[in-house]
Amino acid sequence: NCHPLGRQIQAVGNSRKAAVAAGYSLNKVTLTVFATVGLFTALSAILQSSLLRGAQPARGVEFELYVIAAVVLGGTSLSGGRGSVINTLGASLLLTVLEDSFTFLSANPRLEAFVSPNMQKVILGMVMLVAFSMRFVHSAVEERLQRARLRQKMSRAGG
Repeated sequence: NCHPLGRQIQAVGNSRKAAVAAGYSLNKVTLTVFATVGLFTALSAILQSSLLRGAQPARGVEFELYVIAAVVLGGTSLSGGRGSVINTLGASLLLTVLEDSFTFLSANPRLEAFVSPNMQKVILGMVMLVAFSMRFVHSAVEERLQRARLRQKMSRAGG
């Protein structure tokens, strides 16, 4: 993380106690994050309203699922402390391609039932489940490799 604010956000997300010990103001960082999110939400609402030539209060309902999926697929830890904007952007592009594929397939009358809105959520849920599973397997394998390296170092030092 190259920017000081990014390091502060990651520190607060990882451990509030450690962030306070490092001298970061929790209230200031949290307020900055919420203000930035509000700013970008307002900007995206203005852009979407201009694109659709009107505003709809129900527009964007259940959009949170796609946002969470993009963040998780991008490798961000939901427990805090780790994340990459580039990876999240890549995951967003992948989900956009998936959603556009659903739109393309729904034009075919034979496939219309397969890509119903409910089935799209099921498929998105399966993608998220696979992503969570891959993260769990990756961390378990990484932990096992670390233990093996540690044992190898210990055996070299002792023998």
